[in-house]
Amino acid sequence: MSEIEHDGFISELRSRDALAIVACESGGAKLLAAMIGKLGEDRPPSTTFHLAGPAVTVFNDKLDNIANRQLEDIADLKGAAGALVLTGTSWMPDFERRAIALAKKNGTEVWSVLDHWTNFRERFLPVDAWDGDHNADNDAFVKALPDRVIVCDDYALVTAKSAGFPEDILLQAPNYAMLDFKRKYKEQLANAIPAHDKRRRILYVSEPIADDLKATYGDERHWGYTEFELIKDIVKAKPNDAVVRLRLHPNESIDKYKGMFPADSDGFEISSEREIIKDFIWADAVAGVHSMALVMALEAGIPAYSYIPADARQQCALPHQEIRRTTNPSEIFD
Repeated sequence: MSEIEHDGFISELRSRDALAIVACESGGAKLLAAMIGKLGEDRPPSTTFHLAGPAVTVFNDKLDNIANRQLEDIADLKGAAGALVLTGTSWMPDFERRAIALAKKNGTEVWSVLDHWTNFRERFLPVDAWDGDHNADNDAFVKALPDRVIVCDDYALVTAKSAGFPEDILLQAPNYAMLDFKRKYKEQLANAIPAHDKRRRILYVSEPIADDLKATYGDERHWGYTEFELIKDIVKAKPNDAVVRLRLHPNESIDKYKGMFPADSDGFEISSEREIIKDFIWADAVAGVHSMALVMALEAGIPAYSYIPADARQQCALPHQEIRRTTNPSEIFD
């Protein structure tokens, strides 16, 4: 394992003759967009973007003049000296997995960024290679890996090692997205107008899992709960002197929880903020399950809660001990 400091990592990207950016999910896209943002006008001469899903919006918000190309176009880098394919990672979507496989087939160097702390092996193995517990043959796992896997903190490094990643491909680099977030949060907080509502304000960050668990295991309650059940629990537990603001996942529609989350009732609302920073400034506490937002809340100095029912098969997988884990949703409102 090697570690590249802030300037060294950016210099490595800047030194490339060609750079192809591949992303699908929001988390990986935010990290990659922050990395590319640090390059400024000094991007490699040939920098291309191959985006799908929420990543398209993330990059358009962060960078100007993004021309999105087809994933298959990264094959144009075949034989190009100094070329690099840099990807995010996803659990269910196979967009980045396909990019890794294509780059390796064409002999193009490929690196992938881990933006979270869960499901590390599954982010690289083809879905059809998973077994019931995602413990596929290790040879298949190693074969699916890119040339480098980038982790962005000590927690992720330890997790990757314990998950069986070869140490010689692990690279630890700064989390540029988190650094950008902390700077922006501090700036906006300094200029924020204090909230007039004196009730306890809880930001609940939704995490869609039912469809993915159904596709993976054939059972949307494989973990012992769904996002719908958690929403119902939060609504039921809310006292009169509290407000719950629901922040939907980028993959969720505005009416997904209609009939179970009373957004039109006093004490309940759905966030309309494009940036989560504004929701953080509003909130007294942030709640969810495994969301990156819980870690961001910690970085902002806001109490973070992970609520999962006591009889669930999987508890909070985030390694950050500062997150307050609870099986009682009422504790979020204390």
